[in-house]
Amino acid sequence: MRLFIFTVVLITIPFINAVSQVAIDVKGGLNTSTFSNFSGQPALHEYILQPAAGVIFRTSLSSKWELCPELLLNGEGFRSPSPFYSKYSLYYLDIPVNIRYYVHLNDETKLFLSAGIFGGMRTFSKYTQQSPGLMFNNSASNYTFSITAPTAKIITINDDRRLDAGFSAGVGLRISKATIGLNFSRGIVACYSNSNNYNQYLSLYFAW
Repeated sequence: MRLFIFTVVLITIPFINAVSQVAIDVKGGLNTSTFSNFSGQPALHEYILQPAAGVIFRTSLSSKWELCPELLLNGEGFRSPSPFYSKYSLYYLDIPVNIRYYVHLNDETKLFLSAGIFGGMRTFSKYTQQSPGLMFNNSASNYTFSITAPTAKIITINDDRRLDAGFSAGVGLRISKATIGLNFSRGIVACYSNSNNYNQYLSLYFAW
């Protein structure tokens, strides 16, 4: 995984150095996130809203093509419905690298399609469960516990699977200096050891 992230950086740097000007956009948005292939039981998890913020380094390759690496703090995770009402919140420092193809609608308005890959590292995670009277197994090695009835919170998920990677595709509209877009991302690295859980989220974002 470290080799994957290092390769992405090596691919990006020559493109950035090849042009004289790189435009930087500040980006913010919301992710509707869940896990895919959750133990083969998709009915047991739901989408949650998580924040996303970062910067986009836009490098023009031609009048229609643009290379867009990013540095992004990304919220992901999922929520389980009744009777446990548990919520997994995972936060990653991601490096997406996307290629945009623009369709010029007029002098200031452009429609674009994007596709790319991403690599990232989990920086923080939290598990929260609301279920009065529920007792946790404190011998579980993967968690650090902090219990306050009726809400039990596991502050840190101590898992060795901190790196992530995957692919993304999206569509957006650029009007003058502003961008609004919709992007789908899917992880290809399991979130935890010995699991079949992969990050999946749909992001609505605004950049300037």
